[in-house]
Amino acid sequence: MDIRASAIRRALHDESGGITVLALFSLVLMVLCLGFGIDACNLYRHQNMLRMAADAAAHAGASALARGASPEAAEAAAMDMLALNMPLDPEGSLLADRATDLRALVVNTVDGKLSLPDPDTPANAMLVSLQRSETARNPVPTFVLGLFGVESWSTGASSVAMVGTTRRCGNAAGLFADGPITIGLNGLGLQPSDGLCLHSQE
Repeated sequence: MDIRASAIRRALHDESGGITVLALFSLVLMVLCLGFGIDACNLYRHQNMLRMAADAAAHAGASALARGASPEAAEAAAMDMLALNMPLDPEGSLLADRATDLRALVVNTVDGKLSLPDPDTPANAMLVSLQRSETARNPVPTFVLGLFGVESWSTGASSVAMVGTTRRCGNAAGLFADGPITIGLNGLGLQPSDGLCLHSQE
């Protein structure tokens, strides 16, 4: 009985192998932290790409509306710009629902609410909502975190560009020149007397 009790006490106080267990735990923790850092940076990169692509597409559609294009033509212009910035391959479609994620709308200049255009209120804005998600069947894959069961992340970005006046520009704001100011690839000429004001915000 004493021999058995002595063996149990020795086993309980034996610390051999403890360093190995601690080292393995630390290694797993470091890999997890490294994986989170790598995959988080990759997610942030994709978020920025989506935001810039959504901004460019929305501005392209709004520019078309400013030139008198129909809502359908403005949406086509936005789609063309989107295709230039974010090709469908290999991400797949960035529009989960084409009918709602990219369309010409009406922005109420009083309360900022969005609504569908009608014959009395023509479209004055372009909405573009992009996403990398399970819904769109194109989530952002993870690299290291996949080893721990996190195989993908979802993210998205939306942008609305509106054609209209703004009160944010003062007398000193804007572009000034002695002659016409040419804006855009198609050479849209605007005179300084037209009261041009360029404004952008998040």
